[in-house]
Amino acid sequence: MVAGIVGHMAVEVLPVAMHANKFVSAFEVGVVALLGASTLAATRWAERYGGHAGSSASESLQRSWRMIRASRTLFALGLVNSCYEAALYIFVFLWTPTLEGRVSLRLDGTRERASMGHGLVFSIFMLSKMVGSQVFHALSWRFSPSVLLQLVFSVSVGCLVVPLLSSSYEIALLAFCGFECMLGIYWPAIALLRAGALDDAQRSSTMAVFRTLLNLMVVITLPLAGGLPEGYAFGVAIVLLLVCIGGIAAVDPAEADVNNPSRPGSVANLTALAAAEEEAGGAHQQQPSVREEDEEDEDEAKEGTPLAATNRRH
Repeated sequence: MVAGIVGHMAVEVLPVAMHANKFVSAFEVGVVALLGASTLAATRWAERYGGHAGSSASESLQRSWRMIRASRTLFALGLVNSCYEAALYIFVFLWTPTLEGRVSLRLDGTRERASMGHGLVFSIFMLSKMVGSQVFHALSWRFSPSVLLQLVFSVSVGCLVVPLLSSSYEIALLAFCGFECMLGIYWPAIALLRAGALDDAQRSSTMAVFRTLLNLMVVITLPLAGGLPEGYAFGVAIVLLLVCIGGIAAVDPAEADVNNPSRPGSVANLTALAAAEEEAGGAHQQQPSVREEDEEDEDEAKEGTPLAATNRRH
């Protein structure tokens, strides 16, 4: 949200004479922000390399692909993840020209000279997403993640239908805010389902397979949507969201439940594992103290005080 406000100020406040295109100023501010973030990451962020034991990366990816093919729930989650985020990418490319084409349109159908604040609109979108995350927090006590995702996809379809039916700038902006609000619900809901369905030992490699499927979907859909008129491009996104509705219905709630004790990565198993490790760590910490006493006894015995050493043992 702050980034949108700063970008808007850079475009509207900085002198236009600095560049022929006033929008260049926002990218220059972005360069400064990225350099600052890179400096902080290089100086304050320690890299985590993980363990080197186990199978290779290719073997882990192949194992994850076999798991996805064998599990209906994993396959459905991968399909939902790819289709929804592909629709999201289409929305990202379409919202700017869609709103720009409506901001100058009068009620009588004629056009006037007008401009929109892209940074402010982006800030409104981020605020809508924050509202969606709070809505998820309120609804998650009563509804499962699968039900919430059904709501997300259904409402998102409705939001993307609005630009096809209305040429009003305000109505389209309100619909897009609703889409972003649903996005705020989507992220935690899909994360909970993935946490329940993915085995912890294969989590990173399985997510890499999901990301590959997403990239393929984006490469296929974005050129298609980019070469179509606005209505058809939104239609592609709507079809992808309808696929998501069918895909989430195929998810087995028991298999995707993070609290299911039969799942290898469940909360119950993780808690038991942590308790076992803590108990083993406590025993390991007590073990050196006994050895230290033995070493002290041996030292004292070597110094000619075997009686003191014997008394300490008993």
